[in-house]
Amino acid sequence: MRKLVVFDRDGVLVEGRSVLFLARKIGKEKEIVQLLDKGDSLERARKIFAICKEAPLHCFSDAGAEVPLNPEAKPLFEELKRRGLRTAIISDAYSPIVEAVARRLGGADALAAPQISLNEEGLLKLEEPAVPEKYEEWKAGALEELAASFKISLSETVAVGDNAIDVPMLNKAGVGLAYSPKTREIELAADAVIRNLSDVLDYV
Repeated sequence: MRKLVVFDRDGVLVEGRSVLFLARKIGKEKEIVQLLDKGDSLERARKIFAICKEAPLHCFSDAGAEVPLNPEAKPLFEELKRRGLRTAIISDAYSPIVEAVARRLGGADALAAPQISLNEEGLLKLEEPAVPEKYEEWKAGALEELAASFKISLSETVAVGDNAIDVPMLNKAGVGLAYSPKTREIELAADAVIRNLSDVLDYV
């Protein structure tokens, strides 16, 4: 029996890319669009973080509140909780965006995302590491840490993702599900491919 289900956010729980909603909020859409899906993923992430960190804090929460939810996401979270399973979101977006999405889903048991806050001078502060050195591996590490914090074995976990960066996380989980996969890589790595988010229930 599975005890913990972890989800990627963009393309799984929400439709579209949250960073684009943030980019529009802060008037940096052109700059960020030019970086998406180009070059080394670690360097790209650092450049996006450098642009976004100048934004007012409320813009991050606003972006998370406005990005469209996957219509199946909230009912799925409600059913998982009804069955007594823990839920978590692992995302490389800023923490206020992820927290806002989680609230709209009725809450999650845990979140893993780059932490952002205000320092003593009231200025935006990004907790280190803003972008993990092993960028392609950090979601797998986050899953491992979450499972340990709940005293759950990795074999009792399910991970749901849609893109290549989610592959290590899916490989680490007891069951790895590719939801409407964006790349052949994750499709091949997954234990199963699902087209409806509610199909997660078949694997718990």
